[in-house]
Amino acid sequence: MPGRSEAGASRRAIPDSSKYQLARWWSGATIAAVLDSRVVPDGHGVWREGDHTVAFYLEYDTGTETLSTVAAKLPAYRRVQDLGGPRWPVLFVLPSRLREGNLRQRLAATGTSGVTVATASQDRVDTDPSGPIWALAGDTGPRRRLIDVPCELGSASPLNPGPATPDQDPLRLLRDQD
Repeated sequence: MPGRSEAGASRRAIPDSSKYQLARWWSGATIAAVLDSRVVPDGHGVWREGDHTVAFYLEYDTGTETLSTVAAKLPAYRRVQDLGGPRWPVLFVLPSRLREGNLRQRLAATGTSGVTVATASQDRVDTDPSGPIWALAGDTGPRRRLIDVPCELGSASPLNPGPATPDQDPLRLLRDQD
């Protein structure tokens, strides 16, 4: 059992949760309905840290589709952008580092259709999905934290739900009990 000083050090290593928040989490069905089924991601989230916000689409790859099929999803995201929808990054979570590397190679060869793409593998996500696990397609630099993935939030429109609101906070019911 850790001593008092060790336990205190552990608590200090955890960031102040009032400075970061998953401000919105929608299922694939919810975001698809908002976007009139033009894209059908596995989920959509809005992450905040301090004064910074990143909204994103999540594509959770289980390895059952070919990488050609996975990459072929990107033109639909571009069409949503061209119609005035959000320019959010598409985050691909893949089952292994090998599959992630193979998708990154495919995207390097075929392009991302002008969509910001970041990838991670499940063995990285198990650590902290907001941490430096995201590799931008076409970028050979270090992995980025979620908040550092490029994102254009845009204004609310028929194809853009706009900023997250307090009633969209996935933990609002728990916070209301405090």
